[in-house]
Amino acid sequence: MQGSEGTGVPSVKEMQGSEGTGVSSGSERRESKIFNDPIYGLMELDPLLVAIINTPEFDRLRFIKQLGGNYYVYPGASHNRFEHCIGVSFLAGKLIEALKQNTCNKVVEITDVDVLCVKVAALCHDLGHGPYSHMFERRFLGPLGNKVEHEELSCAILDRIYEGMQNTFEERGLSQDQIAIIKELIIGKKTTESGLLDDKQKRFMYEIVANKCCEIDVDKWDYFTRDCHALGLKHGFDYQRLLHSARVMVYEGKTRIVYRDKVIGDIEELFYTRTRLHKAAYQHRVSCCIEIMIGEAFRLAHSGGYTFQYWDPTKQGLQSSSLLDAANLKNLSPYLELTDDIVRDITRQSHVEGCHPDLVKAGKVLERVLRRNIYKYTCETSEDEHKAWKKKPNEDFVIDVAIFEDKMNTDNILVYSKTNPDTPFPLSKILKRKTGEIEKIYRKYNK
Repeated sequence: MQGSEGTGVPSVKEMQGSEGTGVSSGSERRESKIFNDPIYGLMELDPLLVAIINTPEFDRLRFIKQLGGNYYVYPGASHNRFEHCIGVSFLAGKLIEALKQNTCNKVVEITDVDVLCVKVAALCHDLGHGPYSHMFERRFLGPLGNKVEHEELSCAILDRIYEGMQNTFEERGLSQDQIAIIKELIIGKKTTESGLLDDKQKRFMYEIVANKCCEIDVDKWDYFTRDCHALGLKHGFDYQRLLHSARVMVYEGKTRIVYRDKVIGDIEELFYTRTRLHKAAYQHRVSCCIEIMIGEAFRLAHSGGYTFQYWDPTKQGLQSSSLLDAANLKNLSPYLELTDDIVRDITRQSHVEGCHPDLVKAGKVLERVLRRNIYKYTCETSEDEHKAWKKKPNEDFVIDVAIFEDKMNTDNILVYSKTNPDTPFPLSKILKRKTGEIEKIYRKYNK
């Protein structure tokens, strides 16, 4: 995705061959940049976004697989959080610009600062992911009692980036007040939760990056499309039809994003794609098995005293940290050292003579993953057996639960019709379907 100046993002003027040199001057470095993406083609990004992309905190995302353990099942799933975040920012810009164009100023005035806040939130929403993305939270931090979520870490890392380039942010009208709004956009707000945008009648902005109202957001638009592309799965979802009809309207006293009723099929296709991806990839039983093993290896490494080195800027020297202590909102330096490469460091340290037996076990589990000698799926089992295993784990087998949830709640999705274009109403009025259904499958793996 990137080329010149070490980032591969020539300016618009460079693309046009300004001054006949093809080399940007100091002033041109403030121009927007062009990224060539396999999904969207040429994407023009704001200079502030490019400045964020060029930080070490963002560059780290190049080394964190988007789909974690799926890469061991689907060889094409080699894409990383880096390109996903850039794609989400591009789509966020597309959506808020469409809302600005399609919405009457009497309903809400969308400013340039609003647009930039949304783009920055979209770009930074996954900064806090750890090794192998969701696996680190679900299979390592959670079981050891650390309940910090990657969105919280994303916000903390954004604060760190802001401190390092505050003048650049403020030149574009983004002060601490706007950073606080951006962090709320990253975390998202349910319909019943209050937020900083309430007084400004701009609650619709919470529905762009992390939509907790109806689950339709640009994060999903990108990763559904990008993941299907990488996995080789066909899909029929087209975000551009949603873009074309999206508007901001007032519903029950709050501004909301509303879509035209004729795109119902596209909305259904979005949620169908989600279900298909969960069954074919995200909760594929072999992918889950591999992540179970990596998570187990991380826990063994932690109990075996594994530490890694990181650079501490406050002490100006190398320091050591455990995996669990690294996920700390107060000191981000060790966490920012963590990428997928940590599995190789654990494997190397497990061969050191005299190391703790649990660290030796961790290395052997990871070597089994690398040699494809993984735990063997045996059968589906019951919830009762799963509960019994959790209370008293058996070293000979593992029981894991795959949860498939229907997230399409037609009561929360708002649409408008051609005959009444200024009157939003819940999709459930014209589309009757069951919502919130949850299917749980308990899988047993022999070690």
